[in-house]
Formats: sequence, structure tokens, C-alpha cells
Amino acid sequence: MADMQKVSHVLLHPSTQASAQPHSEHPSQPLTRLLRATDAFALADPPTSSAVGQVVQAALQQQQQQQQQQQQQAGALQMAPWPGLHVEDVCVAAGWAELADAGLGSLLQWYDKFRVCQAAEIWQQHGDWIQQHKPQFGPGVKERFEMASRITPELGLHTFKHSHIYPSTCALSHSGPAPLCQTPAAQLNDWRTRLLSLTCIAGLAGLPEVSLPVASVEGGLPVGLSLIGPKGKDEELLAAAARITAACGKQ
Repeated sequence: MADMQKVSHVLLHPSTQASAQPHSEHPSQPLTRLLRATDAFALADPPTSSAVGQVVQAALQQQQQQQQQQQQQAGALQMAPWPGLHVEDVCVAAGWAELADAGLGSLLQWYDKFRVCQAAEIWQQHGDWIQQHKPQFGPGVKERFEMASRITPELGLHTFKHSHIYPSTCALSHSGPAPLCQTPAAQLNDWRTRLLSLTCIAGLAGLPEVSLPVASVEGGLPVGLSLIGPKGKDEELLAAAARITAACGKQ
């Protein structure tokens, strides 16, 4: 995480860097509120949801212990203690009337919207080359490109903004460990649908996201925790991620 934070100082646009906004009306503040996305955790395989959930809980407990130690030794510390992290469970998609009215009351419905937006952009970028060279795609990929070719530009132009995802939201990086090569097509499609229902959240809402490989299941197969931050709070999100990975004993 330390290397990622260093890289962020180089790659991030100045408007997203807290250090570049010393006189902003909204000065940089550590993220102190964490929303645990229950609908995202419900989409994952039970072992994955449990493993990542345990890591989150352990990291929060460790952070609280460190905060108490910092408060006790505040006079001898050069760095101010990190404010307490308030955690609450929410449904990212459910519970908002405007989303339900738009047919977006579940993350699986967000995935449907994402498929349309993604396919339109893919065909806009690669459609001419595909029509000219007629490449042979494998199963699944072929059908998705065929769907993309039928999406009109008007249908693909859709701006999705979910203003309620403003604190740091805790979700999952994927629905489970990577599937085996021999996984049947139906199971693979189900895994991919649940995966993209999780990974589309930040993209559709236009928010920064970082994935942390902090847990494992089934004999050491890695699974990850995803943190989604408020718009323009990339550095603060990375700082929160660094705290969590350190509490988990990760680099």
C-alpha cells in the first residue's frame, strides 16, 4: 500500500489530491465512516463473504486498539491519532426510492445496466475492426460481442450517479476465488454475473475504488476486500486502505 500511495501522488489528477487543496472549502479529512454493503456480501459465496467479513472485523478491532494506545500516548507521538471509524450496515442498491423507480433496486439490476453501458463502449471502440476482420471468438465472448453490435448509441449513452455512496463503502472484490478452467459454462456464467454485480458499483457511480487481497478460502485461494470512496477522495481512500491492510498484517 505504501508504494501505491507513492504512485498516487504522480498519477492522480491534481483535483483528486488532498495535498493540492490546502485552501479548499472542504479540506482533506480522514475517512471516518465505513458502510458495510450487506447486499454485496450476500452476492458472494458464503465462505468468501465470511472470510472477508472476519478480516474487516479483525481490522476494525485492531484499529480501535491502536487508537486507544495513541490516545494514551498522544503527548509522545508525532502523528495525530486516526479518528474513530464508525461502521454501519447498509444496502447499496435497496432502500432508495429513486433507484427502485428506475429499475435499479438490486445489484443484479445494476449489472444489467452496466452490461449495456460496457457493451456500447466496447462496440464503439472495436466494432469497425471486428466487422472488417471477422475474428473467431470463444464461447461467451462471441455472444457478448453479438449483443454489443445490436446496441444503439442512444441506448448506450447512460449516466449513472448514486449520490448516496458518499462515505467509504466496504464491499467485496469478487464473488469467490477464481474458477477452475474446467468449470461448466452455466456455473461460470453465474460466477461472472455475481462478480460484475460487485465490481460495477464504483464504475457506474463514478467513484474511486481499491481492492485489497486480505483474505483466503479453500486452502489458500485469495479473495479480496473492496473499498469504495467518495468522489475526489482518492488519497483519503488509499490512506484508509493502508490502515486496514496494516491492521491485517499486510504490506
